[in-house]
Amino acid sequence: MRGYKHPNSGGSCDCFCMSDKIFAKLKSNKVSCRILSYYSASASSGTHRTVSVKYKSGWKDFDYSGMDKWYGAMSTKKSLKVLKEYKG
Repeated sequence: MRGYKHPNSGGSCDCFCMSDKIFAKLKSNKVSCRILSYYSASASSGTHRTVSVKYKSGWKDFDYSGMDKWYGAMSTKKSLKVLKEYKG
């Protein structure tokens, strides 16, 4: 998904766009997943979004390795809010 261009933005995908794209791909493959949001002072919106995946052992961060450095997993943050969830 590196370098993914959102069709409506004309530019690179931010964490909102990328989390939606990852969520949609996981959902289409019937993988239980969710989008999480939390406060981030470095984000222009004041919030950052990330994706987590359900395993037998519980929820784990989506593996962002090989993607842009801004798409890091952040499930250890406090005050996480579940925005979307799919139970595959």
